Amino acid sequence: MPWSIFQEGGGPGAAFTWSSKALRRIGAPANVPNEQLIYDWEVSEGGGGKYNPLNQGPDPSHPALSGGSQFGGGAADYISYSAGLTGFSDYLSMQNFSSIRSDLRANNPIQARTDIINSPWAASHYGGGSGFSDAPLPGHKSALKGIRGNLLPPSGGVQTTSILGSLGSLNTFFSDATSADFWERAGLIFFGAVLILIGIVILALPSATSAISSAASTKRAVGSLIPSGSSSSGGPTESETEDRSRRLSLAERNTEIGFMKASTQRTREERLSRGPRVKHKGNREPNPNPQHS
Repeated sequence: MPWSIFQEGGGPGAAFTWSSKALRRIGAPANVPNEQLIYDWEVSEGGGGKYNPLNQGPDPSHPALSGGSQFGGGAADYISYSAGLTGFSDYLSMQNFSSIRSDLRANNPIQARTDIINSPWAASHYGGGSGFSDAPLPGHKSALKGIRGNLLPPSGGVQTTSILGSLGSLNTFFSDATSADFWERAGLIFFGAVLILIGIVILALPSATSAISSAASTKRAVGSLIPSGSSSSGGPTESETEDRSRRLSLAERNTEIGFMKASTQRTREERLSRGPRVKHKGNREPNPNPQHS
């Protein structure tokens, strides 16, 4: 009985996981387009050798990995998932399949699919492309968009797929941009950027509020130093001039009164310091040198 990763091997989720591990094993980017290509390849192969989703033959470099048994058509039964991944990597190092490995390493799954169909991997060449799966990855809404139909060059004609394949990553990008997954990811990225901007604004808001409050306080302090009714040009108004003159006159009057009070106080102090005056009859002063017997 044929073994299938979709039945005995764990189902579509296991096939998805195997595609990522297979890409890493050959040194290729494990991104969605490349994973989609390997997943489609697994679906196209269906059932076959045990732990061997792509149904390669026995590994010439490590014959012990396949245990010597084979499924009909040349697909080997491997002893474990890890052994099957090693066999896959060794097969893509062979001359007939090295272009597939190079395409995947260059992140060009469209050309890789063309090279798989043109290679001797399957004797029927997947019906010239019509038998190659375009099932979407588990959890994704659409499959890899690319070249459909017969990918083999017409007899005596030009292989147009090689021209499209030479576009490489550019073709892959525009193909992926037409999928719902692409726009879903773009929406998530945009939403994440908006959240980051909102976070920056929230963090900066206290500082901005403090700066505005400080500026307002400074303005109020400066305003308190400017007399009410001052002109915007900086010069005193007529009412300010009159008020200033009135205050100056009052100050001068207060100064004059102060001087008068001080003079009166000095006169009083001098009089008190001489003691009381004695009044004599006839208004004559006594003899300053009286003679005593």
